Amino acid sequence: MESEAQEWREDLHRAFREEERTISIPGTIIGALISSIPLMLGVIFDHRTVGLFASLGGLNVGLALSSGSQKMRLRWGMVALVGSTIGVALATSIHNIGWLALLLSFFWIAGWALLRAIGVAGIFVGFVNAAVFIIVLGQPENASNILPQTISYFVGGLIGLFLIALFVTHPAKNREELQRIEWNKLWTALCGWNVITRHALRAGFLVAAGTALYRGFALDQGYWIPLAIVAVIQPDGTATRVRALQRGAGTLVGVSIAGIIAIFTHNEAVLVACVFLSSGSLFALKDRGYYWLVILLTPTVIFMLSAIHLQGGTLFYYRIIDNAIGIIMALLLIEVSDRLLKERRATT
Repeated sequence: MESEAQEWREDLHRAFREEERTISIPGTIIGALISSIPLMLGVIFDHRTVGLFASLGGLNVGLALSSGSQKMRLRWGMVALVGSTIGVALATSIHNIGWLALLLSFFWIAGWALLRAIGVAGIFVGFVNAAVFIIVLGQPENASNILPQTISYFVGGLIGLFLIALFVTHPAKNREELQRIEWNKLWTALCGWNVITRHALRAGFLVAAGTALYRGFALDQGYWIPLAIVAVIQPDGTATRVRALQRGAGTLVGVSIAGIIAIFTHNEAVLVACVFLSSGSLFALKDRGYYWLVILLTPTVIFMLSAIHLQGGTLFYYRIIDNAIGIIMALLLIEVSDRLLKERRATT
């Protein structure tokens, strides 16, 4: 028990350690614009869903761009843009087909989790493409909206990709980020049984289970459960605990900020302005650590959805509960599977 308590104390220190202190002013401004302008236009011209998906495209593709040369960032950005756009189309088209939604959730999440084998950039892109699929699958939309949603997401993402890749510099942290994308590493992970493969299968299984849970019990806004799972689950127990602490604390702070504003105002102009401020802060501070990313991504998404659906109060409530369920599911699976793996290795 004492050793486990010590592990949690060490993980707590890792969770809230700052990684970078620099702030990119161009990145802050461009990030705020690509996340809020399409939403504002959608509200003004009464095409709210189109504006929402265009803003989501800019936000998510922008977040997927990590450090590296301009050419490498553009390549990874295209992978994120094309992959997440396909995810939008697939999630919208299978929304009302329960068994297919679960099956595709497993393969989609597991497949993108394999990008971890290529490096940090692959982790960013894999997470974004998984998260977009989960969010869209959880929206109350029908198949007739496939075309406008997909096109608006692609256009918003394409604009965000080129603005950030061309005007925001982010030097490579290591030699790997200057080289080409080594797809052979992905093939190696896919063909063998290793840490990456095991992580991908566990992530796919757990996200499918979380999706089945919220759909089976008809939980409103229940997609926060699999979204929390894909954000927290890591290849090992230590990394998962760190992510769980970051996700839990970050969500509480972020929801508190967004919830107070979204509950007391349904003014669309105010909510869009809040998207501008929170997304700008997100792009400014995201490199300081995952904790900051969660704190600021949470209110950004809540403000976006509230501006369209005006559900600030319910988003506030369900985000807390469903997030906690997802975190607990991820921790339980990792702890149990890691213990079983240790016992198996001890007996062989």
